Amino acid sequence: MKMKLMILAVMAFALAPLTTTAELKSPADATETRTANTAKLVRALGPDRMISYEPKSEKYRIIVFTDIHCGYCRKLHGELPALLDGGVRVDYIPIALFKGERGYKRTVSMWCAPDRNKALHMAKLGGKIWEAKCDNPIDENIKLSKKVGVTGTPYIIMPDDSVIRGAVSAEELIARLEKTAKGA
Repeated sequence: MKMKLMILAVMAFALAPLTTTAELKSPADATETRTANTAKLVRALGPDRMISYEPKSEKYRIIVFTDIHCGYCRKLHGELPALLDGGVRVDYIPIALFKGERGYKRTVSMWCAPDRNKALHMAKLGGKIWEAKCDNPIDENIKLSKKVGVTGTPYIIMPDDSVIRGAVSAEELIARLEKTAKGA
C-alpha cells in the first residue's frame, strides 16, 4: 500500500506543471514552458553533478539523464564513440530509476569510483562495480529528474532545449544537432 501511494505521489509531482495554467495560451505553450524550464534548471548544474565525455573538437553538447540499469541508456552509450567522433560532448546526469535499493547503491558506487567515466562505462556494459560510498549528487539528481518530468531514460536535452526521450542512433542525433544548429 505504501509503495502504491509513493508511486502515485511521484507521478503527480512529475506531472505537475512548472507554471500555472493561467499563464498559458495553449497546450503547446505548456510543453514549451516546461521544456524551457527544464533546460534552465539542468544547464545550471555544474560538473560536480555530471559525468562528461568530451570530443577532441566540440561542435555540440547534449545533456542526458541516464540510469546505468536502463537498456535504452546502454544502447545510447554504445553510440558514444560515434558521437564523440561527430564532435558531440555528452554530459550524463546519473539517476537511479530502476532496480530499487540495489540499483541505487550501484549508482552511488559508480559515482564514488576513482574514475567515474570508466565506472560508468563498465556499469553500462554490465560489469562489476566495487561497492563504495562518498558524498554524491545522486539524490539531488533524482529530485531534479522528477521536477523536470523525467519518467524514463535516456532523457536527452538538446542545445535548442528540445528533449528526446529514448535512445537514438548517433547518426540520427548528429543529423538533428546539425539541423537545429542551422535553425531549421
